[in-house]
Amino acid sequence: MLSKDQSRTVGHALDVLEAFQSAGDLGVSETARRLRLPKTVIHRLFTTLERRQYVRKDARSRRYVLTLKLWQVGASAMTRADLPALARETLEGLVLQTGETAYLSVRDGQEVVWVAKVEGREPLRVYVEVGSRAPAHCTASGKVLLAFAPDVVRSRAAAAGLLKLTRRTLTDPRRLARELRCIRATQVSFNLGERRDDIGAVAAPVFDAGGQAVAAVGLSGPLTRFSRARCRALGAIVLGAARELSLRLNSEALPSPRRSRNHGA
Repeated sequence: MLSKDQSRTVGHALDVLEAFQSAGDLGVSETARRLRLPKTVIHRLFTTLERRQYVRKDARSRRYVLTLKLWQVGASAMTRADLPALARETLEGLVLQTGETAYLSVRDGQEVVWVAKVEGREPLRVYVEVGSRAPAHCTASGKVLLAFAPDVVRSRAAAAGLLKLTRRTLTDPRRLARELRCIRATQVSFNLGERRDDIGAVAAPVFDAGGQAVAAVGLSGPLTRFSRARCRALGAIVLGAARELSLRLNSEALPSPRRSRNHGA
């Protein structure tokens, strides 16, 4: 049995982790003020959490950000409330409706990680490996998750440098910022050859009960099948599927989508 002091320490550590729900990163002083605890206590907690790989310190800002370990530790909970499993029906429906490969992805820092997929039915299709990752700024799902992330996450992505993977990759932070604003308005993101010259994709956010974008539902296929007209149709289909999955997660605070104005992502 934990002693009273040990229980209090565990509680403070959980308070620190939960503080990240409303912030993309945290510093020692502000966390101490927020939790009304001495800075020495907060510094000790961050040091322990960093050693156990739940947080990492940004070398430039000297502030702490969450790692993906909480998601990994929560795998047992996700098996019961399992988002990938919960999304299976939605992904299968997307494949039946479009023939393209459907996937579910989450953001980890400035990267996107694919956590579930259903293969498309077309002979020529895109193969997405579950567990693989890519820079968020050049994928449809990554951009939609960046669009709904805290401001500091977007700032950090721009400051880290936007890696150019193809001639269409957005490497200008101002252009990326404009596109993310559009994505926030429409809730639909497109990738037309930004990560690979021959691949197109469309994605939309999945919101939890608190209105946070916790994942993205998307479709991908050969770029030759992603014409402007078809992108409009696919965008509407994926947005509907993402909203359906959000509702299944008992989300009650979904931002209202507006008609897409940009299909040249």
